[in-house]
Amino acid sequence: MAFWSGETLSANTGVVSNFDQSQVDCNSYTIRMGDEYYITADNGKSSTVKKILKPSETFEIPAGQFGYLLSKEEISIPPQVMGFLSIRTGFKFQGLINVSGFNVDPGYKGKLLFSVYNAGALPVGISESEPIFKIWFASLDNQFSSYVFKKKGIYNIDNALVRGMSAEILSLRSLSEKIEEIENDVKARFTEQKPIIDYLSLVFRTITIGVLGVLIAGLLTVSLPSLWSGGWKLAEILKLYNPPQPQPQKATP
Repeated sequence: MAFWSGETLSANTGVVSNFDQSQVDCNSYTIRMGDEYYITADNGKSSTVKKILKPSETFEIPAGQFGYLLSKEEISIPPQVMGFLSIRTGFKFQGLINVSGFNVDPGYKGKLLFSVYNAGALPVGISESEPIFKIWFASLDNQFSSYVFKKKGIYNIDNALVRGMSAEILSLRSLSEKIEEIENDVKARFTEQKPIIDYLSLVFRTITIGVLGVLIAGLLTVSLPSLWSGGWKLAEILKLYNPPQPQPQKATP
């Protein structure tokens, strides 16, 4: 297997529809964003409708969401050639990941459908006709292989794919926003109920102090006579054990 050089790529313009020499980048060809895409549901905003872009129109892939992107170019891979795909570096640095695969089979004819995921913290903006992917071509060791792609190529985003991805996908960011919403709601409800809570707390303290006061008064009413009586008896007993000592008489002259 040998990868095509830029010169070989430029000499085989039939591999890409409307071949443009300015889209040759070293030994790869730049693939542009087409006019059709679909983004998965974000933060409760579910949708089962794929979108059609106007020329140069821009859309965003929210953080934590998947997207289907259809290429502008049609590819025609010869039976003895294989294609390899990658997202351009600028989009990689923003967190966009290709999750649909990295190769194009020998014999494939049609547009390229990319499934991508935004693993970044911010939305990724893409415009119609913007260069977003690259494709490399490599020659196989057998020029007459019968093991080629024989199915119908892709020319639009299938509705079955859209229906399969229509459920809401909760990203970390959307989960954080939901938690913040709940916290704010709890704080608001607590603020509304705080006067009632303070009033009930005051009533509870007042009742508690009143009950304790009644109990203490009752205990003192019962105990004071006993303490007084017991104290008098104790004084009498102490007198028996400690009689008063006679005072010495003064001598008369």
